[in-house]
Amino acid sequence: MDPRLQRGIGKAGTHPPAPAACPPSIHFDIIGNMKITDATEALSALAQPSRLSVFRWLVRQYPARVAAGEIGQALDIAPATLSFHLATLERAGLLQHQREGRSRLY
Repeated sequence: MDPRLQRGIGKAGTHPPAPAACPPSIHFDIIGNMKITDATEALSALAQPSRLSVFRWLVRQYPARVAAGEIGQALDIAPATLSFHLATLERAGLLQHQREGRSRLY
C-alpha cells in the first residue's frame, strides 16, 4: 500500500497531510462540514460577478489587510456599490473587517 495512504486517511477525525505545494501561511480556520444553509449563502454571495471579483482580489492580497477604498480603486467599483458587496460577503461569512481609525480593513 502507498505510504501516503497509511497516514490516517479514512480514520475518523483525521485529515490527510497537506500537499507539499501548499504555502504554509494559507490555512482554514473552520474544519469540518458546512451546514447546507451556510454553504448556500456563501455560494450565492459569490454568484455575483463583482462580489466574486472582490473576493478573489482579497484572497490574492492575503495576508495583508486592505482598506475598502483601495479595493474600490483596484477594481473600479463605486464606494456605495462596494460597501453593499462587502457587507454581503461579510454576512455570508466570507470576510471579516477590522476598524483602524475611520477605515475598515478587510
